[in-house]
Amino acid sequence: QIAQAAQQYQQLQKAQQQQQQQQQQQQQHQQQQQQNQQQPQNTNQHNTSIPPNSQIPQTQSTPPNNSHIPPSLLTPNTPSSAPLTPQYVKNPTRLLEPSPEETTDLEELEQFAKTFKQRRIKLGFTQGDVGLAMGKLYGNDFSQTTISRFEALNLSFKNMCKLKPLLQKWLEDADNTLQNPSGTFSSPMSTPETIGRRRKKRTSIETSVRVALEKAFISNPKPTSEEISMLADGLCMEKEVVRVWFCNRRQKEKRINPPAAALGSPCSVANTNG
Repeated sequence: QIAQAAQQYQQLQKAQQQQQQQQQQQQQHQQQQQQNQQQPQNTNQHNTSIPPNSQIPQTQSTPPNNSHIPPSLLTPNTPSSAPLTPQYVKNPTRLLEPSPEETTDLEELEQFAKTFKQRRIKLGFTQGDVGLAMGKLYGNDFSQTTISRFEALNLSFKNMCKLKPLLQKWLEDADNTLQNPSGTFSSPMSTPETIGRRRKKRTSIETSVRVALEKAFISNPKPTSEEISMLADGLCMEKEVVRVWFCNRRQKEKRINPPAAALGSPCSVANTNG
């Protein structure tokens, strides 16, 4: 029995060894298959990989041939194979320069504005008079600021060109009216309403009269209309001159003594001395 048991034990060991050998063979076979599968992938990767020192050939893209397309139809994004001619090259500096015709017009406007201002002052009209007269004569109302900006060349070129013929017409009418006082020149400028308010000459007040007005102002800075009339009669002066003098004197007092600004109220200031 012992011998039989020993034989059985040996047979079991052999069987176990055979099983282990079979398992090892199977494992080796599987590993070999896996290696065989990985080798083609490595070869593909090796073929596709690029050496670090190798250069990729660059394909040069040639622009489309648009020489048959007219230049006027080419957009800024359309490539053109033909070289640009000078007439299509943009020069921003030349765009900022005025044309010769515009330069001539600017010079003419500048000269006319200067001449207009000199003749207006010589004729005795204010800028407000011109704007008022033009509104009544030609139906175009202009403010004193517009006339002032025209004389100072502070309007746009377009507005200067629009305003020039109207001012030129007004200047001609004013000259003709003053040169023909007999009435041979029939013009709407001949009426006081349309010609505008003439600039009044500056009134010169004598020293003695000014002293009397100063005394009256100290006693009563704001006289009534009747008091102004009585004072004007006593000084042999026009009532309007005395009224304007008091108004100017109150304005002067405001400038000298700001705390006393409550005295008097703003009124129209005329050209008077004192």
